[in-house]
Amino acid sequence: QRIGQGGMAEVYLAVHERLHRQVAIKVLRHELATSTNLQRFLQEARASAALVHPNIVQVYDIGQHDELNYIAQEYVAGVNLKEHLQKTPRHRLGLRETLSILLQVTAALQQSSLTG
Repeated sequence: QRIGQGGMAEVYLAVHERLHRQVAIKVLRHELATSTNLQRFLQEARASAALVHPNIVQVYDIGQHDELNYIAQEYVAGVNLKEHLQKTPRHRLGLRETLSILLQVTAALQQSSLTG
């Protein structure tokens, strides 16, 4: 089931057969699978896999099936920030919720700066 897309990839909800759990599979778009884009895609996967933090999704696997390159990562149910904002009055968050989100993002960024 397709659940999203980004600049270089489409994301699907799947079941990891060996782990018996839902995962998000990020698939590099075939038309963008140039050598340079593939290296960037793999670099993203490796950088994410090096980070362990509750506010950063975990990477479980990277690979290739036929000619499709993919990243299998933790699936987090719910809505993303953009979707959440669209549901709020005037597309604005309250102060407490804004601070809560900022603290979570800051903690994840701090972890990435310590690891990277």
